[in-house]
Amino acid sequence: MIIDNYPSLPEWLSCPLPTIRPSGLVWQAGRDNPGPSSTAPLLKRFAACLLAGEYVDSKTINLPGATITLPNGMALYRRFRDLVENRYEQHGLRPHGYPSLLPLSVFAQTTQMFSLENRLFKVGTDQDFKDNRPQAALSPTGEAAIYSHWSHCVKQASDLPIELYREASYFRPKGPHASSGNSIFRALESSGVYEFHCCYENSAQAAPQAAQFAEMLKEICTSLRLPVLWSIRPRWTNNSAVALATLAADLPLPMGKTLQVAALYDQADLFSRQYQIQYSHAGQRVHTYNLSGFCSKRLATSHLLWSINERDMLACAPAQAVFQLGLIAKQDAAAPVVAELQSLLSADGVRLAPASRLATKRIKTAVHYCQQQGIPLSIVISAEAEKHLVCIFTRTDNNQE
Repeated sequence: MIIDNYPSLPEWLSCPLPTIRPSGLVWQAGRDNPGPSSTAPLLKRFAACLLAGEYVDSKTINLPGATITLPNGMALYRRFRDLVENRYEQHGLRPHGYPSLLPLSVFAQTTQMFSLENRLFKVGTDQDFKDNRPQAALSPTGEAAIYSHWSHCVKQASDLPIELYREASYFRPKGPHASSGNSIFRALESSGVYEFHCCYENSAQAAPQAAQFAEMLKEICTSLRLPVLWSIRPRWTNNSAVALATLAADLPLPMGKTLQVAALYDQADLFSRQYQIQYSHAGQRVHTYNLSGFCSKRLATSHLLWSINERDMLACAPAQAVFQLGLIAKQDAAAPVVAELQSLLSADGVRLAPASRLATKRIKTAVHYCQQQGIPLSIVISAEAEKHLVCIFTRTDNNQE
């Protein structure tokens, strides 16, 4: 870890970095590691798995970043949203909502810090663009809207602290060579980014909160059982105009790349000076001290990528699976017994896929469909003799019966 380029690290970064802890899983996740040269094929396989499993369709709309979220994807991301929002609110962050469409004037202060050329999607009519006067822009991050708001809200020290979060949609132009299949993670980042912004009187008030938020992000990543790597970003690899220090979480991917999934930024007074977020103290105007950070639903999607097995099934770990068990009954199985089993499993907290009663010739297809959805275990129930049932369990990770 290289930290010599920091004149002085913020106090909260003097604490130990979050550590990687063993997940304790015995589930046999996908072991396919095709290497960097096979990046495109793996992502294409992943896109096909997401479509077959009813998570995401990244093929139908031929525009980079335009994806259709299907029912299992909606369920997966709802569970991730609930996890994140519960952790955020346990740590004192309060939910807010901000518009994505903003007047260009709110970006003026940001342009004093770094260039926004080719970084904004501008919005207007044909005539607006002929006149070179677009009406607005889609927000690439939350700072412009949130800090413009704070410049009106903060007048005195009693207005602080402000600690908020929002579920954000980011709109960021992409290069001409981007494709929908290869941009599945970039596409998903356009929504489901849970960013938080905090405003304090000074660094002394901010430091203990920063340490708390670092722990909060670690807890979220750890709960998803993924091998997240934490590092303090060297200033030359990050945009030093927006933060004095950055603690970032990167997730290794099977193709040999990494994906940033969370971060905490010590923004000090860099933005508050530009947006004039200040309060009165002893006859002086004092600029506030800001922290920001995020975690992304990329975490939930990455779990699916890591779960692909050699049969191109999503072998999800039970704790993270949308449905943990698929219950399939042959038509000869006693309906009351099957219903009672469903009730007992549901009462025990098992997430059941919708049960089905099928003819024998359709059972194999039903088991295959469960595996496509990443359901870890399927049970086929049939009657063998009076008052007896036969249950066949099939694991998705290794197809063992």
